[in-house]
Amino acid sequence: MDQLKLFKDIMLAEFYRLNEIKKEQFKKDIMIGLNDIRNKLQNLLKDNTRVTEIEKLDRNEFVIDVQKQEHFIEEGESVCNEIREQADKTTLRLELLRERVIDSTWEKMDV
Repeated sequence: MDQLKLFKDIMLAEFYRLNEIKKEQFKKDIMIGLNDIRNKLQNLLKDNTRVTEIEKLDRNEFVIDVQKQEHFIEEGESVCNEIREQADKTTLRLELLRERVIDSTWEKMDV
């Protein structure tokens, strides 16, 4: 029974190791593809600066997935709003604490 468990553990470890190798290779392939796309875009943008004003494209015209871009913009605005709300709450908390400290110390002092 112990040998069966040991064999099972060894096979499971080997499976995970092979899976990890495949994932790493997949990541490398994706990164290579992304680097190729980035280089092509940079070349297109560089070429775009060299053309006449009539031929020149606006930077937004290079965006392929407009919906994804809008999603990223909305997500960024959402994160900014959350940070602003947290900052406002922190500011209010500190102001309340300041007022309490002043009331409990400064206002009670005799001149």
